[in-house]
Amino acid sequence: MTGRQSIILAFAVLAALAVGLYFGAMEGIEIGHAQLEPQIRENAEDIAALKCDIAVANDRLAYATELMTFIGVASYYSYPFHRRLTASGTVYDKDGYSAASKSLPFGMMIRVTNLENGRSIVVPITDRGPFVGERILDLSEAAFAKIAPLKKGLIRVQVTPIGKPGAGN
Repeated sequence: MTGRQSIILAFAVLAALAVGLYFGAMEGIEIGHAQLEPQIRENAEDIAALKCDIAVANDRLAYATELMTFIGVASYYSYPFHRRLTASGTVYDKDGYSAASKSLPFGMMIRVTNLENGRSIVVPITDRGPFVGERILDLSEAAFAKIAPLKKGLIRVQVTPIGKPGAGN
């Protein structure tokens, strides 16, 4: 027997021992269709309960968020994002009314008030951002133009959530 053959034989023996030890430890455990069904059913019930818990938590988060007001700097975004998909899956329209937030849930309706002139607008959260500086909100070009001149670029705003996502507010 060559050196290579003896190495292969040694690995084969070790593998056989490992398999034997594994199945020896598994002795007495039956894995059959009848035994798995109750476990599968129980797991499905756990998953359904977890989905319900997540839905309740999302509702509570949306409600709690409605009670908050944020003050900070907002900007607007336009090209090259016009007609591209947003993080929520909708198509961004610079001429429509929408906003991007880092943390507010998609679909949440918010009132954005320009603190310099008191003008406000209600928009849905449809995207994530802004990712520049300390800004708290990116508005669509049309939404920004409704409350401030575009040449301003940055404005100080108060953001007040006013409706749960998908509530049709």
